[in-house]
Amino acid sequence: MEPTRLILSISDASSGAHLPARVRSYIEARVQRCAQNRAPLGHGISCFVCTRKDLIAGDVARVLDLPMGVLKHSLHSCFFCYHRRTTALEEEVAFFNGRLGASRTLVELLSLRRQYRPSFAFVLRCLPTLARLHLRTARDNRFPRVA
Repeated sequence: MEPTRLILSISDASSGAHLPARVRSYIEARVQRCAQNRAPLGHGISCFVCTRKDLIAGDVARVLDLPMGVLKHSLHSCFFCYHRRTTALEEEVAFFNGRLGASRTLVELLSLRRQYRPSFAFVLRCLPTLARLHLRTARDNRFPRVA
């Protein structure tokens, strides 16, 4: 499924479009739970929830904040899978740039943290970067790990 269709599908699901009432309430509960995990502790799970209202309103700040948060959370989680410890985001980016090859998205993440600016191109690049990050981590690490 294309990233744009996925985003729209999620927003359609959150609005209940074209779904039976029973399924709609389950999906609404899931989407609501994901959205609640955003605050105040950050992104509790790696997800990208963007409502139709955000897209139509052109709320770039909200859409950009979501991929940045998801990407940071994914970097922390994947780095932990390799090293079983946490570290600064800069070190995680350096590690994955070496492991995955230079990633413009990861470098831009650090830049946007220092000086925030809206970047729709960054949002679009986040989706394949997230997929590569998680797939490579899953391939390189055996789960569950023995303590």
